[in-house]
Amino acid sequence: SPTWQVNTASRTVQFAQGSKFTFAQKYVTTRFSNTSQTPEFLRGRLLDDVVSDLKANPSLASKVEVNYVVRDGVKIINNNRSAVVLQRAGIDISKWKLINQTGNSFYENSVNTQLQNNDLTTTGSRTIKY
Repeated sequence: SPTWQVNTASRTVQFAQGSKFTFAQKYVTTRFSNTSQTPEFLRGRLLDDVVSDLKANPSLASKVEVNYVVRDGVKIINNNRSAVVLQRAGIDISKWKLINQTGNSFYENSVNTQLQNNDLTTTGSRTIKY
């Protein structure tokens, strides 16, 4: 069965029940950040444009890192836009560049802030709006 479901009408992505992954946010903006921490391939770009590029050239998925921290056995994604574009492009999760950042204070604090700002529990959200 699929790992997630994309609903273009409601502009949502939802991890399947039982998935070990969740999002640290309930929604993301339509554009990647324009900061030096954002990978050059993504910096300042619209999610729709990145999705188009990934669909045309799936090997570009290797340029999209997905950082997560583990809480109570759940992998909570920190850079949610990256996961959303990979999901929308139909890139199998086995091809994602997943990086376990558990114990890294920067990512732990970032996930804590995202969860708090989105009124989410420590297990995050299976659904995100884009």
